[in-house]
Amino acid sequence: MKRIWILATLVVTVFRGAAAQTPADTVALNLQQALARAMSESEEVKLARSQVDIAAAQIHEARAGVMPQINANLGYTRTLESQFNTSFELPDSLKFEPDSLASIEERLRYLEDKAPIAGLVGIGSLFSGLPFGREHMYAAQLSGTQTLFSGGRTGAALAAAKTYREAAEFQLSEQLADIELSVRSAYYRAQFAQELERIAAAAVEQAEKFLEQERLRERTGASSELDVLRAEVSLANLKPQLVQARNAAELAVLDLKRLVNIPAAQPLKLTTELTVPPAEALAAPGAGAADRLAARGAIAASERMVRMRELAVRVAKGAFLPSIGLSMNY
Repeated sequence: MKRIWILATLVVTVFRGAAAQTPADTVALNLQQALARAMSESEEVKLARSQVDIAAAQIHEARAGVMPQINANLGYTRTLESQFNTSFELPDSLKFEPDSLASIEERLRYLEDKAPIAGLVGIGSLFSGLPFGREHMYAAQLSGTQTLFSGGRTGAALAAAKTYREAAEFQLSEQLADIELSVRSAYYRAQFAQELERIAAAAVEQAEKFLEQERLRERTGASSELDVLRAEVSLANLKPQLVQARNAAELAVLDLKRLVNIPAAQPLKLTTELTVPPAEALAAPGAGAADRLAARGAIAASERMVRMRELAVRVAKGAFLPSIGLSMNY
């Protein structure tokens, strides 16, 4: 019993030590990784991509109106009981069944006797092959239609669907650009906030060391109480700035985690260095700024939306014109 107690104590101690030494998983993230993560996991980007897929499906739907439409039907009927299924049989006097093996005289005599009912039996035999009351019935139908002229509605609908897909693609590019701008801004903002936090922490540490030096000088008689008071006031003024900088850094990191879809409680380490951009990048935009503005996805998408409204007018006008089609049934 004593050995079991010692073994259990050792196991508990080992597990406690392992739990205490296991650090939280820290995500090391550079700028390119943050952009790739945001592009693949952003809900806005997923929504924009789904709009492109919907537009592609609308193109297939509009193109289907130009292609021939073929339908086929196959039916089966099982008759359990019919009014034509009766046990009634004709009497022998009304049956017409000549014997082919009899002699010529007997067959002639049979024909002379059955001549009055031969026509009635012949008429009845005409309906013997009709499907009335059959036990198994099969029916197959094949039909097809082809639009020859629709007043321009089909062509305008197809062009509108293609234009909508182009607009969706431009919206996707605009959304990707917005996400990239947001992630870059959040990443640099978090880096800048962390740098300010380090500067504020360094300033507090320096003020604490300066206060210790002033107290030491006061004890040696090289400084007065006023100098020590000044150092204490300076340290007290720097501590709120450190708290403010630390809070700003935490908020900036949380904003970046939200954009790249990282849990808020998971530690994050930014590995891209914060460097000063070159002077050329900070210069005013040149003459190509207007061209770059005209090439924006949002503007191109708006132009496609105007084109779609024009095509919708063509579809509405085509409703006043007759439609010509070809149909077939077999």
